[in-house]
Amino acid sequence: MNNKNSIKANLGGPSIILIILVLALSIFALLGLRSSSNEKKLAVKTAQSVADYYKMNARAEEILAQAEDILATCGEDTAAEQLSGIPEVSNVTADGTNGGISKVEYFVVSESNDRTGLDVCLTFNGKDLVPSKWKVVVKEPEEGYEMILLD
Repeated sequence: MNNKNSIKANLGGPSIILIILVLALSIFALLGLRSSSNEKKLAVKTAQSVADYYKMNARAEEILAQAEDILATCGEDTAAEQLSGIPEVSNVTADGTNGGISKVEYFVVSESNDRTGLDVCLTFNGKDLVPSKWKVVVKEPEEGYEMILLD
């Protein structure tokens, strides 16, 4: 006996939809893991660069305090020689009118990255050394970059 009102089990269509849905969810989960991994790397890198900046800034402040102490104790005549003795100081400019110091320049290099540093220029206004430039500098690598294009 054939029963025309029998129920057929159609499992093909729902199974394919379920497989596609599981595959899509797996892909989104992998993309989420990759994204969170990249965000963690960026956060670590940012924390390192911020810590480096504050270390460079602290060293620059120490040099500024040293320079102010040298000017206060030695006077302007012998201060140029003593300021040049500080390892980071690259240039001490004397004023042509009275022979005193007009500008002190120095560069503080980052401890973790040789290409990053703090470039500082101090100007002497007659009583104090006043920062006229205090900026972070990132030098380009000397060997340059190689760009590879896919065929």
